Amino acid sequence: MDDNNLGQKIHFDGATAFAFVKDCRKIHREIHSFDSVPWIPIYPLKNNFVESQYFQKDSNQVIFKFETPENTSVSDIDFIKTLTSCLRQIFPVFGNILSISGLEIPYAFIHEIYTIVEISDDKKMNINIFGNFYKLGKIDALKFEASENSKITLSILQTFFKKPIKMNLDQSLWRIGLDSLKIATLEFKLKALFEGAEFFEHGFCLKFESVRQLLEATNSLTLKKQTAKNLIKKCDLNLQKLPITEAQKQLLFLCKTKNGNEFVEEFYANFVEPLQIEKLEKALSQIYETNPSLKCIFEIDNARILSTAEALIIFTDIESFENYNFDAFSRPSLIFFIDGNKFAMKFHHILLDGKSLQLFVNQFMAFYYGIIYPSQNLNYFDFALFESHFLEKTNFSKDFDYWKNKLSIVENFPKLSKDSVFDSKDFSGSIISIEFPASLTAKLRAFSSLNSVSLFSTFIAFYRFFIYKLYGFSNFPVLISIDNRLDENFESTIGLFVNLATVSFSLNPSDNFEALLNQVLNDLNETISHSTVPFNRVISALRRELSMEPEILPEVMLVHDREATFKGVQIFASKKKKFVQNSQIWYLKEIDENLKLQIEFRTALFSEEIMQNQAKRFLILIEKVLQTPNLSALKSFDLLTKDEIDQFLEFRQSLSNPVPVISPIQLIFQKMQKNPGKIILKTSEQQLKSDVFMKRIIGYGETLKSVYEERFETSLPLSDQPVALLFNRSIDLVTLVLACWYLNLAPLMITPDWPISRISTSLKGFKNLLLITDNDKLEIDDNLFDDSVSIISIKTFQHLSAPNPTKSSHLTMASSNPTDLAYLTFTSGSTGIPKAVQSLQRGLINLWQNYSHSFSISSKSTVYQVVNPAFDIFFADIISALGNGGTLFLASQKIPKMDELKKCTHAYIMPAYLSQLDLENPHILEILKSLKAILYGGEPMNPNCLKKALDEGLNLFQQFGVTEHSIYSNFISPNDISDRLIVGQNFSNFHGYLIDSDGCRIPPINLGIQGWFRSAGIAVSRGYIGENIEKQNHELFGEEPWFDGWKYFDSGDRMKIISSRERHEDDEEEGEYDDDDANPWKYKFVFCGRNDTQIKIRGNRVEIRDVEEPFRRFSNVQEIVCLFDGKKLIAFVTLKNPSLTDEKDLRELAQEKLPIYMIPETFIILEKFPINSNGKIDRQKLFSMTTVADISQNPPKNDIKNKSSNDLSKLCCEIFAKHLKLSSILPEEDLFQKGADSLKLLMAVQEIEDSVGIKLDISTIFRQRSISNYP
Repeated sequence: MDDNNLGQKIHFDGATAFAFVKDCRKIHREIHSFDSVPWIPIYPLKNNFVESQYFQKDSNQVIFKFETPENTSVSDIDFIKTLTSCLRQIFPVFGNILSISGLEIPYAFIHEIYTIVEISDDKKMNINIFGNFYKLGKIDALKFEASENSKITLSILQTFFKKPIKMNLDQSLWRIGLDSLKIATLEFKLKALFEGAEFFEHGFCLKFESVRQLLEATNSLTLKKQTAKNLIKKCDLNLQKLPITEAQKQLLFLCKTKNGNEFVEEFYANFVEPLQIEKLEKALSQIYETNPSLKCIFEIDNARILSTAEALIIFTDIESFENYNFDAFSRPSLIFFIDGNKFAMKFHHILLDGKSLQLFVNQFMAFYYGIIYPSQNLNYFDFALFESHFLEKTNFSKDFDYWKNKLSIVENFPKLSKDSVFDSKDFSGSIISIEFPASLTAKLRAFSSLNSVSLFSTFIAFYRFFIYKLYGFSNFPVLISIDNRLDENFESTIGLFVNLATVSFSLNPSDNFEALLNQVLNDLNETISHSTVPFNRVISALRRELSMEPEILPEVMLVHDREATFKGVQIFASKKKKFVQNSQIWYLKEIDENLKLQIEFRTALFSEEIMQNQAKRFLILIEKVLQTPNLSALKSFDLLTKDEIDQFLEFRQSLSNPVPVISPIQLIFQKMQKNPGKIILKTSEQQLKSDVFMKRIIGYGETLKSVYEERFETSLPLSDQPVALLFNRSIDLVTLVLACWYLNLAPLMITPDWPISRISTSLKGFKNLLLITDNDKLEIDDNLFDDSVSIISIKTFQHLSAPNPTKSSHLTMASSNPTDLAYLTFTSGSTGIPKAVQSLQRGLINLWQNYSHSFSISSKSTVYQVVNPAFDIFFADIISALGNGGTLFLASQKIPKMDELKKCTHAYIMPAYLSQLDLENPHILEILKSLKAILYGGEPMNPNCLKKALDEGLNLFQQFGVTEHSIYSNFISPNDISDRLIVGQNFSNFHGYLIDSDGCRIPPINLGIQGWFRSAGIAVSRGYIGENIEKQNHELFGEEPWFDGWKYFDSGDRMKIISSRERHEDDEEEGEYDDDDANPWKYKFVFCGRNDTQIKIRGNRVEIRDVEEPFRRFSNVQEIVCLFDGKKLIAFVTLKNPSLTDEKDLRELAQEKLPIYMIPETFIILEKFPINSNGKIDRQKLFSMTTVADISQNPPKNDIKNKSSNDLSKLCCEIFAKHLKLSSILPEEDLFQKGADSLKLLMAVQEIEDSVGIKLDISTIFRQRSISNYP
C-alpha cells in the first residue's frame, strides 16, 4: 500500500497485507528487555484492546505495548485506529495522517503486541511491529501534519499570560504559572471545544503531570463541528425586553427585598489639568454607545435601554452627586461628577464588576484623549443571551449534588467575633487600605512564582492561616469571586461577570505553610470546577430542598482585583459605603507591580480600629511565614512584632516583686507574739486573744501529730501531707488549719454540703489521709471511705487534746519551704469528679503581700469571714487578717448579717448576695459604706446594683483569678457599670495575658478576637491531685519559657483586649496613662465567658452572656440567668418591681434586642435566685426548677394535714411563709414548688434560730424539700 493518501480515514486492502517473519532468536533479544521497563498506561479512544501502555526512550522514539483479550484477536483496522489514537496522545505534534508507505501488517493480532515508533524531524514516522518473538510487520514511512487540537490547546494556554511565553511542555500546569482559577477556566474552555463528555470529569486537568500529557489527551479528541465562537449570537437591541444575566437577577432580587439599591461603588480621580465638559460628555457618550448595557433600567427579569441623553447624568454640584438616590428599576445606575480637575463616578454593582471598571476607565481615557481603542464586537446583552443558552443546554446535576453535600453542613461553620451582640441589619460600611511594602511585595511574588501559583491563591492561603491564628478555626469557609465570562470573546466586554463560590479549607496546625498552600490549591480547584452553575441557583435549590436560612453564606469574601493607573491621574478610593455585601470583603489589589490590601466591612459589626489592626497583622504574618515557609509548623507562628516581644519582657520585669521567705504560720505567729493580748479571732458569741489562740494551735498540733502517727503507724511527713477537714465555719476549723500549718501539713477543705458519696469519691487516691469532722456520725460508720482514710470527730479530737497539767509542750514549729503545700481545695463546678488543687505557701504569702498593699489591711483591720470555708477565699481571709495582726471575724451564718458586718472593716461578699441587697435601705447602706473595702469576684455584679453601689460611694474592689493560681491575680476598683466585666491590673508577681489556640501570645492590641487567659507567676499551684489527672495537668500547667521561676496555668476563660480608646480613657481616670510610649502589655481584658458557657442554637454559636446582657440593662430587671437544656433557652429573671413587668414584657424586650435564635423560649420569674455553697447562683437547682412553672400550685389533697402538730411547728411554717411571700404554708408542702431557693431558706432558718433558738439542718431541708420533720 505505497503512497496511499489516507486523509482522515484509513482504508485497507486486506489482500496485500501479510506477516513477515524474521529470525526468532534475534527478535527475542530485541524485545526480551521490554518486560522490565516502566510501562505507562494511556487512554486512547474506545478500542478492542484490553490494555494500552507505552515506554518512551527519548523524544523521538516510543514503544507501545497492546494486549488483546484472552483468546480473542484484534483486526488490522482496529490496530491502526488504536495506534493512531495513541500517537496523538504521546506526540503533541501528531495530527492528521497524510500518507503511509511500505505498509506490511497481518490481518489480525493476538496476545501482546509491541510497536516501536521512531519519528524524524520532517514529520514522518517509521514503525516496526513485534509479537510472540516475531516481527509481524512494519510501516516504512507514515507522514502526518501538525495537530490542530494541539494548536488550539496551546493557544488557550497562552491566553492566560499577559505576554506570549516559551512553554516547557514537560512542566506541570502549576509550574508554567496556572493556578486553580486558571485551570478551572482551561477545563471549561476545553469542554466547549472538544467532544467527549465522558472524558471531561471535574478536575481532569489536574490528573496530568505535564503540559505534554494534556496535549496528548486532547489530541485524541474530536473538535466540535461548531466552536463556541460560532455559537455566539448577537442580541437584538431593538427588543423591548432585553435579557439580563443570572448575576443581575440576583442583585435585582436584593434591590426588591433589602436595601440593595445602595450596593453602589465609587471612583474618584484628580487629573493634572482641568477636564473639559464637552470632551467629557463626548467620551462618555461613546462609551455608552459601545456598551449599551450601561444605560438601561431594569425589571425583575429583563432590561430596557434608555437613550444616551436620558442615561448620561453629569453633576457639577458635589452635594447633588452625593445625594443621588439609586433605583435600578426607575433611574440610571451610573452617574458622574466633574469640577475642574476632579472627576468622580458612582455606579450600582449591577452594571460593573472590578475588571469591567478597569476596562471602563481604559475606554474613557482612550476616548477622552483621542486614542484609538480596539473595537468591541460583543456587548453585555450578547453575553446575557449566550449565558442563557449555555445554562439551558448544560446539565448541572453533578454540580448541584456537589454543592448539596458541601453546603448541607454549613450550619457548623464558625462565625467571626463581632463588636455587637448580634448581626445588625445595617449594611453600611467603611473601607480601609494598606499598601504592601515593596520588599514584601517582591517576596510574595517570588514565592508565588517559585511554587507556580497565582498571587491570589497565595493570598487565599495566607488569609486562611490568618483566620486560624486569630480565631482558632480549623475549618473556615469563604466566598470567592470568580470571573465567569465563559468565553474568551467576552474578555474585553464591560459588565457584571461575577459568580460566587464557597470554599472551605481544612487546616492542620502541624503542617508547614507550603503544605497548606497545596491543600488550598486542591480545594480551590475542586470548588471552581463545580462553579459554572450560577451560585444563586445553587442557594435557591438548597433553600428549597433543605429549608436552609439565608445565613448559609459565609461572612467573608475574598476578591482579586486590579486598579487602573494612568500617568498624570491620581486615583482615590472611597472610605465609606452604604452597602457592604458581606460582613467583610478582603481585596488583593494589583496596581502595576505594587500590591494593596483593601478591606470593606460593616461598621455595625466591626470597628475601624479592629480592622486596621487586623490588616497590619496580616502583613506581619505574611512577612514571618515567608522567612521559613517550608520549615516551621503553622502552630509555631505568632503575630507579634519584635518590639512587642521586648516590651513583654520589660512589663513582666515590672510585675516582679520580692516575696518574703516566710511560711504563713511563721508570719501569723510573729504578729500574735508581737501583741499577745489582742483579740485575734472572734465570732458573735466568742473571742480569742493571741496568746490563748497560740496555745490552742500548739495543743491541736500535738494531738494531730499523735493521732496521725498512731492511726497510720508512721512518722508524720515533713511536708505536703494533706489533712482533710470536713467542717462548718468555726473557731475549731480555723485552729485546725493553723495547727496543720504548724506541722507543715496541708489542710484539704471539704464542704459539708456535699453528699457522703461525693466526698468518698473525691478522696480516692489519697494516702494516709486523716479526716477530721464536726459530723459525729461519720466517725461511727467506718465503711464509708477507703482504708486509706481515717476519720476522727472533733469531739474525740478535743478529748484527746484536753490539757494535761503534768505534761509540758515541747512541740516546735516544723520547718518549711516556700514551695511546700499550703492547702488543697476542690474544684470541678457542680458536676463530674472533683479534683483537688495543690496550692503553695509562696502563693499565699504573695497574696498576703498584695492584699495588704492594695486594700490597706493592717493590724487595725477586722476581716469578715463569710465565704464557705471550702472555698479558697477562706484562706485569703485568714492570711490577710491574721498575717497583718488584725482580727478575723467568723460569720455565724452562710450569708452576711448586718449586725456582724458593721463590726468589720473588710469583707469579701459574693456578687449574687451583693446584687440582692436592698441598697435603698439606709441602715444597710450605712453599714456597707463603713467598710474600707468590699471585695467580690467569681461572677459579675448585676449592672443596676453596681450602678447604685457606685452612686452611693461604696468601696468596691472587683477581683479576678483562679484557684489554680493562688486565689486572685487581678483587681479593679470599678468606676462605671462598664467595668463589671473588666479584668483589672495584675497583682505583683502575677501576669495574665491572652494566648491563641496554639498557646502563642496574642498581640497587645485590639484585634476584635477572644483569646484564652493564661495566668503566669510565681504562685501557680503544683496542679491537680486525683484519679487519672495526669493528662489535664500536662495540658493546663507548664513552665514559662520567657521568665525564670514562673509557671503558667491556662484557665479556660475567654477574654478580649479592650480598645486602645477605652484603655486610655480608663488609664487617664486612674492616673496611669502617661503617653503613647506606655508599654502596650499594660492592657485590661473584657471577660467573655468560659468555653463551657458557649452553646450552639440552630447552627449559631452563642455565648450565654450575650443573651443575658440586654436584660441586665433593662431598668426593672434585677438579675437574669439563662440556661440551655440542649434544645431550648430558658431565662430565669428576678425583678425589682414584679408588678411592672411580666413575661410578655420580657419577650417583647427580647424580640427588640435579640435575633430570633437567641430569644429564650421560656421565661421564669423568681423572687430570688438559689445560692450554692460557694455563694454563687446555683444553676443546677435552676435546672431542677424548670418544671415548676408547669406544676399546679394547689396543695395535694390527701397527704396534707389540716393542722400543724404543735405551736412550734406553726411558728416555723409562718416564718417560712413570710420569706416565701405566701399567706401560709403547711409542713408537708414542697418548699421549692412554693418558690423557695437557697437564699430564702437560709434567711428563714436564720430567723427561726434567732427567734426560738432551734437550729435547723439546711442540707436536710434541701433533700426533703419540706419541713415536715421539724422541729
